[in-house]
Amino acid sequence: MIEVTGLDGYYADGTPQGDARIENLQELRGLAQEFDTHEDLPRRWSCSLTEVTLRSDVDAYAEDDDGVTLITLHMVKGLEFPVVFRSA
Repeated sequence: MIEVTGLDGYYADGTPQGDARIENLQELRGLAQEFDTHEDLPRRWSCSLTEVTLRSDVDAYAEDDDGVTLITLHMVKGLEFPVVFRSA
């Protein structure tokens, strides 16, 4: 799909943003290859898209770990923290 649409060539503009987008496309390709083992095509797409859209660093959050958690407000939907510091 990446080659057919020409996205890799479109983003290969030598900028850091273009390089980052190409890396994202390569990661997406790798994830798609992981799910290429499913016989049922709709199931393959469903599993792949669920993995891509629902996984984030918040999934690895452990409340009992020591340390500071930096996170955007968008990512904390449904999470509760005892102390929150706001940065301007």
